[in-house]
Amino acid sequence: MSLPQPPPAPDSGLHAALKYTGVPPSVLKWRPKMPSKKMSVFLTLVGTGSYAYWYDRKECARLKDEYKSKVEHLAKQPLEGGSLGFGRKVTVYAAKWPEDDDYDRGLKYFKRYVKPVLVAAAIDYDLVSAPQHGSLTRHLQAKIIKARRRALSRQLGLQDGVNALEPPELWFPSGTPGQLSLEEQARREVEGGVIIVGRHTLKEYMEGLRRGWMCGVGKVDREAQVKALVDADGLFDTPDVGVVPEPSAPVDPTTDAAPAPAQPSKPLGLGALPFMNKPTPALPLAKQTPAPQPAVDPETLIPAAAHNPPSPLPEQPRMLLLPWLNHLGFKQVPWMFVGLFNEREKYREGGEAALRLIFGGQRDFVGAPRGFEHMAAADADADATTPTPTDLDFDAYVEDFYKKSFSGTPAKIAKLRETYYADLPARIETARALAAGTRERTKEEEAKPPPTIDELRAERLKKEIRWRNEEEGYEIVKQGTSVAWDERWEGWLKVYTDPEERL
Repeated sequence: MSLPQPPPAPDSGLHAALKYTGVPPSVLKWRPKMPSKKMSVFLTLVGTGSYAYWYDRKECARLKDEYKSKVEHLAKQPLEGGSLGFGRKVTVYAAKWPEDDDYDRGLKYFKRYVKPVLVAAAIDYDLVSAPQHGSLTRHLQAKIIKARRRALSRQLGLQDGVNALEPPELWFPSGTPGQLSLEEQARREVEGGVIIVGRHTLKEYMEGLRRGWMCGVGKVDREAQVKALVDADGLFDTPDVGVVPEPSAPVDPTTDAAPAPAQPSKPLGLGALPFMNKPTPALPLAKQTPAPQPAVDPETLIPAAAHNPPSPLPEQPRMLLLPWLNHLGFKQVPWMFVGLFNEREKYREGGEAALRLIFGGQRDFVGAPRGFEHMAAADADADATTPTPTDLDFDAYVEDFYKKSFSGTPAKIAKLRETYYADLPARIETARALAAGTRERTKEEEAKPPPTIDELRAERLKKEIRWRNEEEGYEIVKQGTSVAWDERWEGWLKVYTDPEERL
């Protein structure tokens, strides 16, 4: 016999008030429990990470607005020359990081962390992309040599005509509204300054300065140089096989003169009508065009002294050196997590760099002391001492983060070249046979025609140029290679300093 159930407890005031509002009773009687140990750990990690991410992005916005507020007054100042004047303009160099598929990663950093402050100060910028190792060096070399050749043309009076060393640059006379003369353009470039992102970029930049200013002014045509080297092996000089010569007209044995070649047939035009063939009146002797004189090679007009470095060296833009590791990050897991929750440090570094560029002073670029190589050789057996840090050691520790595969770049290129040249003779033979008509095309060749001899020549030249550029760029930026330096550069290059360190 079951005992009678006790009557249910009366509802509390809150439950009694909500009972008739349509809220389910299960909701009113729900009693939350403490989460389990695993769920507590999960909620703690998610909550902490979310708050850290939110706080970091909040600080990023605050720092960005703070640095912009410090330079906004510069954008309100009137330009020299009024509405047609030109403001300050900087040049940004960011070479490709070794073994990085995203070659413009350094430029992306500039656009995100440095550009907003410069734009707030009404400072323009010019981005120089370097999609391949050594591209920046070749760009600077070509730019400097072209400027030297144009200056030499003006000095020798060869800026006009066919004997000009370089095509004349389009410019307008001084004082033309909205235009800058050549001297004003050079002065604006020097006053603007340059931004160099990372040690690998500094290596390419200094090597470009060395090749441009310390070498001769001979015209550099890299494609022609590589073409002459690859054509010297005679790989495409094999005589055509199976080409049937066209039958020539029979020679009359009674005469020694060879028959005149047959003229190709042309469609009948108005010139064939007799009434349209009017004789051209002869020009007077005074108006007749003189026979063109053979052009003189401009390279022979360059004096030998012009190939020496100019003395003194022209003034160069001041350099702003930006480190690479701290703000660009790497693909290693620890650095990825640090960068994810510490984005504000990148905004702080980018803002400080922008202030250094805008308000900072300048100092001389500290290079190697005079006779450094001789001193190092003489002290090879002496006790090791701590060397004096110089700007040539800028960001040197980041070379430890190079991938190991980057050191195998020469071997990789050699393997690609070996594989390509192993298949090239067969492709040349196929192209010659199809051009001579000694065999028919297969079904695969009908669907995808093989390249012709001219296409194979162009393909080979393109590959060789790329391979040689990669080998040259590797030698410039590889680990252990020092930054290019010349003793004659002492006191020539300048570096931006912090605003408090005006020198």
